[in-house]
Amino acid sequence: MKGGGEQMQKKLLVFYDGFCPLCQGSKNAIDKTDWFNRIRFLSFREPGVIENYGLTDKKPEERICAIRLRDGETYEGIETIAQIALRVPVYWIFTPVLYLLMILGLGQPAYDFIAKRRKIIPVGQCGEKGCPVHKK
Repeated sequence: MKGGGEQMQKKLLVFYDGFCPLCQGSKNAIDKTDWFNRIRFLSFREPGVIENYGLTDKKPEERICAIRLRDGETYEGIETIAQIALRVPVYWIFTPVLYLLMILGLGQPAYDFIAKRRKIIPVGQCGEKGCPVHKK
């Protein structure tokens, strides 16, 4: 097994939307396949997270954000997805496509298209009969 310092270099702190079912499902899927524990998730909806991690200029409610723990490098949107894919072996197959989309300038617009259409279910809106979902 590798040393703790090398593991720290590969760790990524990902800030996801804890009110978003799509985001929660993605987080759960990644957690199950992150065999080397390189990804740590934290909902930016938790009190103080945005301020404590300096995310006020990143607008985490619009794009998933991440911080590489080794050096504080930040990522957002499609860059975060690519960084996750680099750290989780079952997603390695997607990294060439993700980077090609980023190089072509299509990755961020595609990510933004999906992110703007995600559903958000605020805490406290669910009861014994389930959660109300706003229908158009």
